[in-house]
Amino acid sequence: MKKRLLPIGYEYRFTLIVAGLICILAQFVFLIVVINVSDLIEISVWAKVGIPTIFIGVVFFTMGLMRMKKVRVLRKERGIITEKTPVFGEIVNIKRFEMDGRGRFTSKDYANNVYVYQLVVSYVDPSDGKKKTALSEYYYENLFACLSDNQVNVYIYGDNGYVIVDGLSVRKFGEKRIAIGNQESSTFLSEISLLIDIYGGVIIPVGTVLGFIIISALMLNVIPWFIKNH
Repeated sequence: MKKRLLPIGYEYRFTLIVAGLICILAQFVFLIVVINVSDLIEISVWAKVGIPTIFIGVVFFTMGLMRMKKVRVLRKERGIITEKTPVFGEIVNIKRFEMDGRGRFTSKDYANNVYVYQLVVSYVDPSDGKKKTALSEYYYENLFACLSDNQVNVYIYGDNGYVIVDGLSVRKFGEKRIAIGNQESSTFLSEISLLIDIYGGVIIPVGTVLGFIIISALMLNVIPWFIKNH
C-alpha cells in the first residue's frame, strides 16, 4: 500500500512500461505459437502484425522510461525542499475539480473526465507570526477517503513565501476518515475508492502480470492444439 501521497506528476507510474513490455513479449509468445504450427501459419504472416506491434511496444517502453526520469528529477527537487524544518499545518477544506482527458479543468461532463483534489491548509508563518492559508498541489487520490486526520507539514521556501504541503496522513482500511467541514458521507463507494487509490499500486500490476501469464499459457498450449485438431 502507499505510505505517502504525492501530487500529480510525482508518482512513479508503470503503465507505459508494462504496456510496452506486454506488446513486445506477446508477439514473441505468438511467434513461438507460429513456429509450432508453421505448417498452417507462415512466419511472414506473423511479421506483418508482430513487427509493427513490437515497434509500438518499444515506443511505449521508451516513453515510460522518459517519464520515470522526469519524475525522478521532480522528486529530487521536492526532496531538497522537504529537508527543511516544516511548520504545522491544518487542513481546513478539500476542493474537488473535474479534469478532462487533456489535463484541463472543465465543468463539462465528458466520459473521460477524472476528479482531482486540492487541500486548503491553514498555518502560521514563523517570519511574521501571521496565520495564512496555502493551497496544495493537485492529487488524483480521493483525499476525502484517503486521509485519516487534518495534520500536514508546510514547507516555506523562496523569497516570495512559496509553500509545499506534504506529510499527509494516509488512512488504513477500516480506520476513521478525516474530519472536515464539507466531508463526503462515508459510503461503500468511498471504501472502494480507498482500495483503488491506496492499494491499486499493488493490485493492478499483480492482476496485469497474472492476466498476461494466463493468456500466454493459452496461446502456447490451447491455440496450437486447437489449430492442429480442427
